[in-house]
Amino acid sequence: MEENTASPKGRIRKKIYTAKQIIKKAYGNSNNFMSPKILSYGKLGKSTAFELSHGNGIEPGTEIYGVSVAGVTAKGKGVKVYKLSMCFPTNTEAKEHIKSLKQKFKRE
Repeated sequence: MEENTASPKGRIRKKIYTAKQIIKKAYGNSNNFMSPKILSYGKLGKSTAFELSHGNGIEPGTEIYGVSVAGVTAKGKGVKVYKLSMCFPTNTEAKEHIKSLKQKFKRE
């Protein structure tokens, strides 16, 4: 996402955020307690990003993969996108969700 900032000469510059910066603006620096190991970050659009993470499931011996989605407003405020964020029992399913999100954002 781009955020307008003033340059030293008074010109307007646009700030471009990385995927990690967008996620951190929305979720802060703390990891998800269910899936604390971050596997990757990626962009879905100019102002929207995802985080893929991994952890132990609730049942002993199970795993969980989380996909968290966030955006950033024109004023630079992070926003959690709960309706697109999900958890999965396998990495493959989580990556399929990310793939479908990329297709959705590609059309917009």
